Amino acid sequence: KASQQILNGGKRMAKLIENMLDLARARLAGGIPLARASACLGEITERVVQEYQTTYPGSVVERRIEGDDNGYWDGDRLGQVAANLLGNALQHGVAGSPVCIGIDGRSEQEVVMTIANRGVIPAALLPVIFDPFRGGGEIGRKEGLGLGLFIAQQIVKAHGGTITMTSDDQVQTMVTVRLPRR
Repeated sequence: KASQQILNGGKRMAKLIENMLDLARARLAGGIPLARASACLGEITERVVQEYQTTYPGSVVERRIEGDDNGYWDGDRLGQVAANLLGNALQHGVAGSPVCIGIDGRSEQEVVMTIANRGVIPAALLPVIFDPFRGGGEIGRKEGLGLGLFIAQQIVKAHGGTITMTSDDQVQTMVTVRLPRR
């Protein structure tokens, strides 16, 4: 048990350091670098889901893929986006409610990924949700620096895409990522 706690602590620390490095890359080095290759968004998200199923064993993640989910992207970086978004959805969603991941590849120009959970983000927080060190603090963060959404946004922008978040007053929060295929 103690060795597992040390291992988990080490992984969290490595992630925090990598997030700080990505912050520096995004702000000082002209953006987050990409290593583009042919990639399948469904496979990328499936790997992330499998990793999180061990961290959140009681969680349910529903997945739906429509159309062609291939593009010319940095698969490792998009895995980082999916991990940040899925981690937030699992951590901040209503316990026992599923997280839904949708991938829509029916358009020739782009692939759209949505991640939705039951839970509400206060309307006042939405305009700053992607700001570094700010986005998650007010909604009960358990760990981290508040960089995950900012880094996800920077990676999506580096791919020429967009990322948005909506949250209705009653039930659901949804993140939408639009990625050009090239």
